[in-house]
Amino acid sequence: FNTMSRCPVLSVPSGQAKNGVPTGIQIVGRTYSDEDVFRAGMAYEKAVGGWYGEKARRPKL
Repeated sequence: FNTMSRCPVLSVPSGQAKNGVPTGIQIVGRTYSDEDVFRAGMAYEKAVGGWYGEKARRPKL
């Protein structure tokens, strides 16, 4: 929650910068609109194909 406004906030990974540093976005909702913020985060994740999209560098296991 944003302490000053009591608004729910969700931090979502958005990929990596050219130098490999992870980047992210914050989704902020109206007071007590927690479900809307989670829905927006889920919609973003589905739109970009997961946490970092298809081009993510992942270690082989």
